[in-house]
Amino acid sequence: MSDENFSNYEGFEPSREDEQYYSEMMASLDEAREVMPEQEYQRIDSSTQELHQSMRDFKAAEKEIGSLPEVWQEYHPQHEEIKTSIKEMTDDYRENQPEEIRQESTERTVNSLEEATHYFQQEREQYLAREAKLEAELEEIREQMGELQKSVQSYSPEKLAECIAVSTQFLQQVDTMRKMVRKGQGEQQRGMHKAIANSVSKVYMSVKEAPARAKKAVKLQVYKAADKVVHRVAGAFDRAIDYMERKKQEFLNLSPLELERQMKAIQAEEQKRLEKELGPELAEARAKQAAMTPKEKLQTRQQEAKQQGLKLEKAIAV
Repeated sequence: MSDENFSNYEGFEPSREDEQYYSEMMASLDEAREVMPEQEYQRIDSSTQELHQSMRDFKAAEKEIGSLPEVWQEYHPQHEEIKTSIKEMTDDYRENQPEEIRQESTERTVNSLEEATHYFQQEREQYLAREAKLEAELEEIREQMGELQKSVQSYSPEKLAECIAVSTQFLQQVDTMRKMVRKGQGEQQRGMHKAIANSVSKVYMSVKEAPARAKKAVKLQVYKAADKVVHRVAGAFDRAIDYMERKKQEFLNLSPLELERQMKAIQAEEQKRLEKELGPELAEARAKQAAMTPKEKLQTRQQEAKQQGLKLEKAIAV
């Protein structure tokens, strides 16, 4: 239910829908218990407890990955139907209606409670399935980056280091925004979660075949093609980071200066980490380049160009 609708619904707080809906149902059932046989009442109470648990399970999922007020809004008519069913059932027992009528009203109440329980279970499963997809794509991105590193680390350590740096920045940004989603509210949560999911999916599509393509290019010694693979992957991460930053600014109303400050802080921290982890490899590669004479550098470039020209004719498009 939207915040506005809740504000029009006396006593309701959007953060406590499950408990407040349950309280309303139990208040209605207190009257029913006074006039119903205990065995029949227990059927209704059992179904009510199952619905309550289903609501609580859904609320627990919301706390982890963001709220879905539209789910509660869609449920509200069902809640009103449940209350009406309980009232009609109570009246039938209070008025000592024929057994057939009382049983029919009892069954209607049980059915309405079970339908609501199924509704929350289904919504929770769909919500968790979406989150599971996000987790699976993130894990695949991590795995594929590891494979890409194995494919090209001996050929182009500096380009690889840049790509790893931006991939790490991307994963950190995803983690940061997911934490913000848990603390956000309403449209802010949904907007940021959607931005995260879209970004991860696009990066996943760009990365999932990159290691195989880079490995094939290196094997054929078509090094420019391998460079292009690494460059495209880094570009995918860069675009995703920019997109998520824009969405974060949009939903949190960050000033441009604050946004720039945060980005610089993230980049500085990442640079320190990379220098610590990849320092030896980068230092070795730079030392080799620095030790070469201009003539040796020219000869190396000419030899690589000649090899690539020969191999390009045999290479399959990467």
